[in-house]
Amino acid sequence: MLGVGLLDWESHVKAMQVKWLLKYLDASTSTWKLVLDCWLARTSLGRAAILSSIPAKVLTKSMRGNIALPQFWSQALEALHALALTQTSLSRDGMLSQPIWDNRHHPPPKIPPLLRDRWESLEVTVVHNTFSDRNGARHYTKDENQAYIDTDLDHHYFQNKRINNERFLDSWDIITQHCDTNIAPFQSIKHNKPSPPARGSPAHVQITTDGEYIIYIDDLPFKATQNTLGELTVGEALVLTPDNIDPSPPTRWGKGYKGPRRE
Repeated sequence: MLGVGLLDWESHVKAMQVKWLLKYLDASTSTWKLVLDCWLARTSLGRAAILSSIPAKVLTKSMRGNIALPQFWSQALEALHALALTQTSLSRDGMLSQPIWDNRHHPPPKIPPLLRDRWESLEVTVVHNTFSDRNGARHYTKDENQAYIDTDLDHHYFQNKRINNERFLDSWDIITQHCDTNIAPFQSIKHNKPSPPARGSPAHVQITTDGEYIIYIDDLPFKATQNTLGELTVGEALVLTPDNIDPSPPTRWGKGYKGPRRE
């Protein structure tokens, strides 16, 4: 600073504050995080809310009158948002975990606020909530959604307002199309037979109840065959259901794919 090597104290303080927010997001468990959750994790996104487009004043506002969040954390949240973090390339799981409504990188689906609030009340908050399977292969259908909301006897009313059931279900197509086009475009990528990695690369392998092998590449399942040497050769892409995965054999890491045959 000023050419004399002085520390920019304001920037230093902001860096320390942001560092503590990153500690808040890590996997460690501490009592202070549970206290901070009362403010920063009060929405359906949980702790991830601090990385969303939810305004800082919503997350830091006082609770029950005079119970206010210490100023340190309010300033830390402002410093974090001021960084204007950019989104790098995401894995399939990363895309599926992206928020639908409060995404800093994508605007929300264009549906009326009342319908949005209703979908949020049904726990449709992140992309994977729209899928019927863990791999993001198929969205829930309108019939499945209808069966789900029918369990609520007052599903035609929300926030003391009547909801048109047909219009509500039609908004599902807008939500899923928005997710597929903007937030998680992996659906448009063709995953047929990928090029296997170098011989000896570790691979995530599972065994089905039929004794067949499934190998995962970038979290996507593919059929695999095993030769007498225990080497696996990747095959066609698969759509898995919970019924055909045998939970008894432990997940194993194989010795790698069978290398390409030299002509």
